Amino acid sequence: MAEVRGAKQWDVKPSWNIYDVHKNGVDFVGFLFRPTQTRLRASIAAKMKAKCAELASSLTKTTCAEHLSSIMAYKGWVQQASAKCLWRKHTMPLLRFYPRQLRGCV
Repeated sequence: MAEVRGAKQWDVKPSWNIYDVHKNGVDFVGFLFRPTQTRLRASIAAKMKAKCAELASSLTKTTCAEHLSSIMAYKGWVQQASAKCLWRKHTMPLLRFYPRQLRGCV
């Protein structure tokens, strides 16, 4: 921190920390931004995995629309992040049971 203060002539409080963006990234609004990629926050990915597992375990055609709409809400998160493999891995098992509804989504 002393090098940063000396090189750039910034006025930085001694109690502040300066983090490396390449190493830690910036966690903001559900995403972890790094210069080379954008990742989905771990808690959001875990909730998506749990919802897919719940849907796969309780497959009934009567609640199809309700469950699929909750899964599709995660698709927007996945599209903005570099998480397309995560989406395919957890929604592919659902294709067997909901082929028509999920055909264009996976």
